[in-house]
Amino acid sequence: MVMPGDDFHFTIGFDHARFKVEFMYSLMVSINLPFAPWSINKYKGEISRVSRRDKQYCLRTDKYAERNGRETERSHGEILHASELLKLYDEKLIPL
Repeated sequence: MVMPGDDFHFTIGFDHARFKVEFMYSLMVSINLPFAPWSINKYKGEISRVSRRDKQYCLRTDKYAERNGRETERSHGEILHASELLKLYDEKLIPL
């Protein structure tokens, strides 16, 4: 079961009030139990959301890798073409 770290909360509160001549003090303690049976749907939703996000990241990564591969092949072709032109320039135009 996936339990995100920010789901467990423990808070303490203190409050006071004055009623005419009496004072009232209150102390509150609050605990969020993320492992409670009624919160299982929350974690199932979180798991599916993280799974969808992971798939999106994988698709995006594949797209970037494909684009970079195409750019690398194009750059390699340009370098080969430039080296062939340089070779022809040295052999045909200015033979030494």
